[in-house]
Amino acid sequence: MERDDNVAKFWLTPVRIENSGGFKRNEINRIYRTIEENLDELLRGWHERCDG
Repeated sequence: MERDDNVAKFWLTPVRIENSGGFKRNEINRIYRTIEENLDELLRGWHERCDG
């Protein structure tokens, strides 16, 4: 996730943050929830791009 000069890196399996790079805690929590809510779709897209 990037916004302005802020960059956050998350691992998807299991979902965990690697680096929060300037985001506030409430923003990181919102990003984390969004990832968890969309995890199947994110993983499907990742596999289509990287495995296909």
